[in-house]
Amino acid sequence: MNLLRRTQETHFSEPRLLESRTPGVAFEMTGTAQWKTRRPRRPGIEGIVRDTIVQRAQEIAITRYADDICGAQDAMNAGLRANPPGSTRYYSSLTAAITLGISDRAKADARKYRRSLARVKRLCFLKEQLYTDPVMLLLDYLERNPGKVAEQPDLADFQKLALKVRGGEQWWCRILDTLDKLASRVPDEDGNLFAMNVLASVLKQAAPGLFGQHQDGARSPQDEDSLAIQKSLG
Repeated sequence: MNLLRRTQETHFSEPRLLESRTPGVAFEMTGTAQWKTRRPRRPGIEGIVRDTIVQRAQEIAITRYADDICGAQDAMNAGLRANPPGSTRYYSSLTAAITLGISDRAKADARKYRRSLARVKRLCFLKEQLYTDPVMLLLDYLERNPGKVAEQPDLADFQKLALKVRGGEQWWCRILDTLDKLASRVPDEDGNLFAMNVLASVLKQAAPGLFGQHQDGARSPQDEDSLAIQKSLG
């Protein structure tokens, strides 16, 4: 019997932390790895084997949410069996049995994160329905409030809200972003004033009737500063 080909085994005496798909929450991995040694026998082969298993397990762990610890553990063990690490000049037939753990605090944080994801997903769905089919929002309201049929909101209110929200996303966000960039071209104490004067000037040209109540008068010190800034920028 060739002793160099016999099965070797090593244990994870200390848990290894594996980053999960849940931000800030890691799995605690323990387990056992087995392999067959090849010539020449390398010192410290146990550490190499453990590191190989950790790397392969990490590839799977990052795809799994931390609150689904049983599913993550099954996925890791199945992945290591179905696609084991390849042989090297030092070992072959490497297999492992993984056990995952997680603290109660981390589990609570993971569940809270999943609830937050579900809420965001629902809000995205409601936003899409607000734009495409406001009737769905009305039906959703009736489903969640079956005893308030007589108090149901007017569908027209949803339609008006859709127009406001869509307009805010498509236009006002861009305008505010442009004003912010414009304000950054001048000193902090003057940037916002300059940007607002630019916006007021453009709106006054586009709709002079809206500014009719503002009569031209003596310029304030702030107006003089704004004009000086505009001239300096050319």
